[in-house]
Amino acid sequence: MTRQNKLVILATYLLILAIALPLYRLKRGSADKRLQAEISASRNEQAKIKAAALEMDRLRRLFPAEAHTASFFEDLYSAAQQSKLASHDASTENPASRPTARGSAQPEELGSFRFKVNVEGSYRSIAEYIRRVQNIERFKRITDIKLAPGKQGVTGSLTLELFSLKGQNAR
Repeated sequence: MTRQNKLVILATYLLILAIALPLYRLKRGSADKRLQAEISASRNEQAKIKAAALEMDRLRRLFPAEAHTASFFEDLYSAAQQSKLASHDASTENPASRPTARGSAQPEELGSFRFKVNVEGSYRSIAEYIRRVQNIERFKRITDIKLAPGKQGVTGSLTLELFSLKGQNAR
């Protein structure tokens, strides 16, 4: 093979490399960008799933599957003791039989349990008691509050509703 043929082959090889290498890098760059976009989308999806799991945990604490009325009673009495009420009495009423969600296909999905609470103490201790009841980590609402002058300051009666996902499981 002559020197001129070797130079032609070398020049052809370099020309092919000069064309193929940028094309390869261009293709590789677009593949890298596509993979980076997929990784970013996967991370976003993973973050959404994690946020949804945290939200589900929060909702399970607010709306447990069972009412656990006994532990709610304990929380009420603990709040009364910490608020330094002179007198505290809590009792259950019949569960509300009406569905709580409008147009719900299954009205038993969200159960409601009523509690009647009678308190006596200073106005400040009753206000503190109500604040502590509101901070109990369950979805509940105070539907009725009545305050009147009493022997040791103020007497009051509160009606509370406690919610759970299953209406029949009141433990």
